[in-house]
Amino acid sequence: MKKIALYAGLTLSILFLWLALRHASWNEIVAAFERARWWCLIPMLVCQFVFYFLKAIRWRQLLSQTIEISSASLVPAMMVGAAGNNLLPAHSGELIRVYLAGEKFGVAKSTVLGTVMVERVFDLIAVTLIFFVGVFSGNYSGIVLKTAAFLLVLAVILIFFWHCCWYLVIR
Repeated sequence: MKKIALYAGLTLSILFLWLALRHASWNEIVAAFERARWWCLIPMLVCQFVFYFLKAIRWRQLLSQTIEISSASLVPAMMVGAAGNNLLPAHSGELIRVYLAGEKFGVAKSTVLGTVMVERVFDLIAVTLIFFVGVFSGNYSGIVLKTAAFLLVLAVILIFFWHCCWYLVIR
């Protein structure tokens, strides 16, 4: 079964790569690679490593009420989920992460799903705060500020609604 999945994945990858590049100019592609600033990969990879390291620590903290586990052991399931998020719609890769972590650590998948949902809420709050700091610290027109204020109110309502639902589920 694993070989079938591997061959199917490789076949689809080759097919979609061909579809994406069939009308491309190979001279332009080579020129773009020659112009690339490859040194930029180093800080990008360092930042990505730190991001996933901190994310693993956060997930370990959320799971610590159920199971004692190291952050490093959570990384494989987390990375497979991240890869799934890049391929599947609507962060469906998180369901793969839930399944893998539940199976590997013998934790109820509903518990793992709960920790992933809490992570998503933390992410939503962080992105919302970054957005509003950027919007309200800039010099923007009235319509942008009114839209941002509307989105802020909407975000607060949604977060409040989510917390109310979460409280009812826990209770």
